[in-house]
Amino acid sequence: MKKAHSIGATGLRAEALALLKDLRTIISESSPGRMLPSEWTLARKYNISRNTVAKTLKILVDEGLIERQVGRGTLVKGKSVITFLLPCPDFLSSHLDSACIIRDQMQGAMTAARERNLGFEMIAVSPTNDPNQIDFAQLGHLNAGSMVILGNWFRKTFPLLFERQAQVAMITKGVIPYGYAQYAKTWHRLNIDCNQGVTAALDLLIQQGCRKIILIGQYIAEARHPVASAYQKYMAKNGMPAQILELHYIDDESLTPSPANIIRQTYDASPFDGVLLGSGQYGVNRTIQSALGLPPQIKVCGIDQQFFSPPHLENFPYFSVPNAVMGYEAVKMLADNPGAQRQERKYAYDFYPGKKFRTVAV
Repeated sequence: MKKAHSIGATGLRAEALALLKDLRTIISESSPGRMLPSEWTLARKYNISRNTVAKTLKILVDEGLIERQVGRGTLVKGKSVITFLLPCPDFLSSHLDSACIIRDQMQGAMTAARERNLGFEMIAVSPTNDPNQIDFAQLGHLNAGSMVILGNWFRKTFPLLFERQAQVAMITKGVIPYGYAQYAKTWHRLNIDCNQGVTAALDLLIQQGCRKIILIGQYIAEARHPVASAYQKYMAKNGMPAQILELHYIDDESLTPSPANIIRQTYDASPFDGVLLGSGQYGVNRTIQSALGLPPQIKVCGIDQQFFSPPHLENFPYFSVPNAVMGYEAVKMLADNPGAQRQERKYAYDFYPGKKFRTVAV
């Protein structure tokens, strides 16, 4: 940032010089991104014309102290920072699927921030990984110049970010919890196309001869879950029975009964020939069928699977969200055109065919 001095201040009226002095004081005491009063407000307060206010602000722009964004206003300038929200302090070290998703998104976002010489900060908003227990003090510095990346989990922060006029990019599956959509109307949206992924996965299973396909996964019984909704819609459209089994810790064999035993009991009670497998982690170096406690002839296709590297599971094709790409492009939306109108993009799932399994075009 340039050192403040009187660029072009010669000839300004006393009132305009007073404005210039006051604004420099405000800027020196403000964090980057603070919104300054409008031209009309300053003109009335200092009894000068709006044109004179504009000339005064131009001096501060030339000095590198402020920036003017069309449609937003005048902001205190400083090194721009990407703020990436995390649920809790130890979240990144968690084995949860959602932690894998966040790590991938953050990797993409950090790459984009580094390319643009932007600062990068992570804020853990809850001490307990509880979306209803938010430490708002952690967000106290956010303002109209802030650039924030988040998902639907952070819904309790929406009103504050809206009030502060922060620039926000939200990565979502298209569902915003009831009562919170009003705050996100002007935010950038990066939407995962669940209908595309679920349709492709079910088409693949049907091509393998499946006619009774169950959906198994974590948290899929939640209201308006996008994967469950897409699955039910597809099954109804194709005249096939829908069956959903929710398991919270699919990879935890220590549970009694184990997830594999629950799946096998469900199969024994009502046999199925295909599984659309939602998020969850599964052992390696064995078949996906054995990990799920199922006979080897049962076809399985994954949706919303997250792996740092492809698993060594035979006959396990799966669809995965391009999280790193979405994190990267969230930064692009926020930083490349600050103050621009809301952008929205839809993203298709990436397909990983798995070993010994015929691939299909998606």
